[in-house]
Amino acid sequence: MTNKLDNKELPRHREAQSKLQSTSRKLPNKSEIILQALKRKRGASLNELCKITGWQTHSIRGHISGTLRKKKKLNISSDLTKTGVRRYRLIEEYI
Repeated sequence: MTNKLDNKELPRHREAQSKLQSTSRKLPNKSEIILQALKRKRGASLNELCKITGWQTHSIRGHISGTLRKKKKLNISSDLTKTGVRRYRLIEEYI
């Protein structure tokens, strides 16, 4: 038993794939999802960011420090709440 596609099935597959690609919207990547969470008024805690991305805590902190602060030059605030939870948020400066 072979698992190869018949020649008749191949064009339909390509046609369906091209239609799917042309009609589907671009999904946000994890960096964009983190930025959306940081733009909220309260920002986001490390646990919240881990849940929405599936990343581990050291990866989130590295992404904030390396990509967002250093490469993209964004102003990210890190505040400790009364309950001891650290929250990160994007500070937008208007000039």
